Amino acid sequence: MMHLKNYFLHHTIILILLCLFIGTSATPVLAKKSEIALADFSSRSLRTSESAYMEALIKIQENDFKSATIALQKAISLDPENLFLKRELASLYFSQGDFTSSAHLLKDILKNTPDDDEIWYLLGRSYQVSDRTQAEIAYKKAISLNSKLIEAHFYLASIYLDEKKPENAIRSLNKVIEITPNSFLGYYYLGQAYLLQNDLERAKNYLNQAFQKNPNVIDPMQALLGIARLENNLSEAIKWFKAIETINPKDIRSRIELAFFLGFQNRNQEAKEILCVISGDQYQNEIIRVLRLGYILTNRIRETVYCLELLVECGAQFSQYDYFLAYGWKRLNNTQRSLNYLEKIPITSDIYKEVLLQLAYEYLAQGRPQDAALRIQQAFHQGIGVNNENLYSLLILSHEELGEKDKALLIAEKALIRFPNNESIWFQKGMILNHLNRPQDALSAMNQVLLLNPNHAEALNYIGYYYAENGIQLAEAEALIQRAISISPQSPHILDSLGWVYYKQGRYEEAFETLEKSLSIRQNEPEIFEHAGDAAVKVKNYPKAIQYYQKALELSPMPSEKLYQKLENLKKQL
Repeated sequence: MMHLKNYFLHHTIILILLCLFIGTSATPVLAKKSEIALADFSSRSLRTSESAYMEALIKIQENDFKSATIALQKAISLDPENLFLKRELASLYFSQGDFTSSAHLLKDILKNTPDDDEIWYLLGRSYQVSDRTQAEIAYKKAISLNSKLIEAHFYLASIYLDEKKPENAIRSLNKVIEITPNSFLGYYYLGQAYLLQNDLERAKNYLNQAFQKNPNVIDPMQALLGIARLENNLSEAIKWFKAIETINPKDIRSRIELAFFLGFQNRNQEAKEILCVISGDQYQNEIIRVLRLGYILTNRIRETVYCLELLVECGAQFSQYDYFLAYGWKRLNNTQRSLNYLEKIPITSDIYKEVLLQLAYEYLAQGRPQDAALRIQQAFHQGIGVNNENLYSLLILSHEELGEKDKALLIAEKALIRFPNNESIWFQKGMILNHLNRPQDALSAMNQVLLLNPNHAEALNYIGYYYAENGIQLAEAEALIQRAISISPQSPHILDSLGWVYYKQGRYEEAFETLEKSLSIRQNEPEIFEHAGDAAVKVKNYPKAIQYYQKALELSPMPSEKLYQKLENLKKQL
């Protein structure tokens, strides 16, 4: 087998010659010759690993990575012991984001070269996205084989920083600086590690050193501006803001950070002036990215809302701003302001489908089903959201809450033509049929739910309770409800159903115990109190029976005559 270095050198020379031969500066005659040469080259059978490897190199030059991968796989099949080819293919997998295949191939190489520190390092890189534990093991192994492998120290530190383990990161980063004393990234990330520890003095020290080593990179300056804000040092924050401004006058992150700092000190006009510079359309997507990553995901919601409202005051008009303002005010428990921003977003917006879902949920939560139905129907008329199953569910629910059961049923049936396998809409249909006093049709719909999802707890409960209420198939009713309990063990409705099955079976002690457990979870359901009262009578616990019947009467908006009669008869017996 050709030595790896010679193999690589041999094909590098060939690649250079090929590039010279087919370069874009060639005359038309040479270009034509190159086409003939390439056609001849490609038409040959890939009889050797060398020719397959050369085919891969050409495909990489053409950015045809899929064909390059196939060619490298072919080369390895022709020379299965060639570790160089395997490493090349692993690198190609990695560059395409196929980290699993890359890791698999690198592990195969390590069977033959278990002490190759670079392969262990590459294995760590392949694992870092999907399995940090394995990546950490690989980096540590690489370092044990070569303590000066700076890349392994650095990426190991990056894992510790992501996992919020600053002490471990500091150890690895100190090793980076020991190996390369002028490492800008080493000093920068050491500053970030100490910032995680809330050691602001050391963080500033290392970030300043990073700045001195490369004063044209704004990341250390942004971090130092953030520290100045934490220390409530406005003059220092302004100093770093101006330093950033000399490099990038429109830097978004620093402007947002300083604007909030000024706002915190009630200098709102100055904050607005700083943000108005980036209120143009061309900054919108980047502003959203910065706010999402740096503020929303770190729960800096108030800062997000403050800055976005200033941008809106500057005249910025962007549906994403309204969307994030709605989200922010919702997180800050101001539902009405959240709703106001959602309502501002026009139906023509690219994000209106997502907005519509939230609007409908919010309207229903506020007891405004008519508004929810109107919004969804307007969108459907314009072809927006017509393929969204959740919108149909919300529209059905809206009409149910309006008391329009027939209309809700009609919408459910139309929706099921479009989405025949939607278990939620089938369940909604079943419940509507139940309310319309069509029990057999409701039962049929619930059985359809179970065909789609045998573990649908509410459908299991519905069928089981139907059997119990009608005193039929009680053994099957118990089995169905027990299955529902195994899925939702803390559901008061399902526990009530089980208690009622026991009652119908004459197992009154078990019924009473189960119904009391249901009441311990939810104490505002009149039907459960009535069932518990019935069971209490059977076990001769009359004081509890009276208590439960009275509670059922208090909670029921329209108590039945039968319930009144139960209570009166019990009082007379006592």
